[in-house]
Amino acid sequence: MRKHLKLISIFLKMELRNKAFLVPSFVFPLLMLTLMSVAGSKDGAREGMTYASFLTPGILCMAYAAVALVAIPVMLSSYREKGLLRSFKTSELSMSSIIFAIIVSQLVFMVLQTVLLLAFAHFVLQAEFNLIPASWMAIPVVLIGLFSLLSFGFSISSFLPTSRSATMVGNLSNLVAIFLGGVFFPTDVWPSFIQPIIWINPLTWIIEALRKSVLYGTMELANMCIELGVLFAIGVVCFFLALKLFKYE
Repeated sequence: MRKHLKLISIFLKMELRNKAFLVPSFVFPLLMLTLMSVAGSKDGAREGMTYASFLTPGILCMAYAAVALVAIPVMLSSYREKGLLRSFKTSELSMSSIIFAIIVSQLVFMVLQTVLLLAFAHFVLQAEFNLIPASWMAIPVVLIGLFSLLSFGFSISSFLPTSRSATMVGNLSNLVAIFLGGVFFPTDVWPSFIQPIIWINPLTWIIEALRKSVLYGTMELANMCIELGVLFAIGVVCFFLALKLFKYE
């Protein structure tokens, strides 16, 4: 157990020291939230709330997708090119332990993202959130959704030999997940043949849980049991797919 915790700590420290990783994960979401909040505030409130409040869940989901679908594939491809992953091949840790440690370290990173962005929106941009006791029920939905998203990002990185290909495929996956996840448009505007993709997109349920919890205060975990099962199934399938396809070099 101690070895696993140490490995998680190593991966987390590596990412926190990576300036190229911190820009899309922290700096860009904060800058985008600030600029869009200032521009949108001229149109007044949206659905009875400030524009900064309305924007925050969507910007959070964009930050999550940037980490899981762009940063993770690029990071792993870069580590593979530099031979860093090869050093783990001779360790006593199994491949599943290494993949699990990376996913857990990124979950911790995403929790830091969430706290920072919500605090910035509230204290700097004066965003107001409708938090009630039931809002805490969004936590398992978001965590399982992030696990699914990270596992998917990990699985696609197994197909990408170079950081250049990882950047191209990661950005494309990121755009598809964001546009079909309801970040910019309601999901019902898309044709019926796209709806199954929307339904298995983790971002769809993450942003719904965030909006119901921090904006509207209507979060009910009992009504999302099927979605939780789908998210967990996607995460498990992608995790084992990544495990089967993972390459050290």
